Amino acid sequence: MDAASEPPASRSKTFTHENLARPENRINVALFATQAIPGFWSPCCQLLGLSDNAWIKPVVIDGQQLRPDFQVYEHDEPAGWIEVELGGPDNAQIERYKAKLSPSRVISLVGPAANSDRLPSLEKVAELARNAAAEIGATNRPAKEVLLYLAKLIKDNIKSETPQPFPQDIPQRLRELPWFTRAVAPLLDLEREGFVVNRPTNSNSLSLRLKSGPSIRCHGSFALVTQRDQNYFLVPTPQEMDRIFCEPLKEVVKLWEALLCRIYPCWNAQADLRNRIRIDARTVETHADEFAAVYAALRDRLIPLGTGTVAGA
Repeated sequence: MDAASEPPASRSKTFTHENLARPENRINVALFATQAIPGFWSPCCQLLGLSDNAWIKPVVIDGQQLRPDFQVYEHDEPAGWIEVELGGPDNAQIERYKAKLSPSRVISLVGPAANSDRLPSLEKVAELARNAAAEIGATNRPAKEVLLYLAKLIKDNIKSETPQPFPQDIPQRLRELPWFTRAVAPLLDLEREGFVVNRPTNSNSLSLRLKSGPSIRCHGSFALVTQRDQNYFLVPTPQEMDRIFCEPLKEVVKLWEALLCRIYPCWNAQADLRNRIRIDARTVETHADEFAAVYAALRDRLIPLGTGTVAGA
């Protein structure tokens, strides 16, 4: 969304009820205070990609349960948001902020300097704080101590980035269930052809993901079916599938919506913030052949019979 088309800025007011038992919140309070020290805040703004006149404050947003750690102001006008993490980025949360808040600019300030997305880090903020404290020396002892306090808070509490999921075999416990292998058989065909990958968060979970391509408009891959708890599966809403799928896959979206309406009529009221629906494992077992039929329609459009190439490529 460009600046000209953004809605009016989200209305907010100062937030003063931080839970200081959480180290992330203690760091936030210290960072809020140290912006008043020019020798520290100017290079910090450069790190964050902000102008020299930028400033921040903790806020709550009218009509929203979402609460980024800071609202950013430039030239005394709302200019975006900052979300602070002790470890790696919470990408799902960042995307929710971008979709719901205005301005839609969200800066992710992560813990370690060595992070896969090369984002600004608290570790670098601590370095800037120590450098500024050394420059100030005895000329402003309170400012020096506040900066060293911030640096120590960060050093004591940042975490290594959580390792990214990687392709794994489907768990044995699922492969031993005839109804499961029957339901996802077409997806396993796509896995063998290189269109689908199982990339879960741990070795005992499932995340069958469709790789991006000419007919799949996503970053990296799109989760078709996920399981972390043995009692249920997570699947995308038809709206989310429609957002991702291009021709010739649009017909699959209609088939998917028809299936959900048959087996789970209240699905639309149960979608989570990530546009995923929780389907009981027993429901998938009962309707395994119907799931297989929809997945077969997807497979047959991606792998036209006898060609082995992506339809629409």
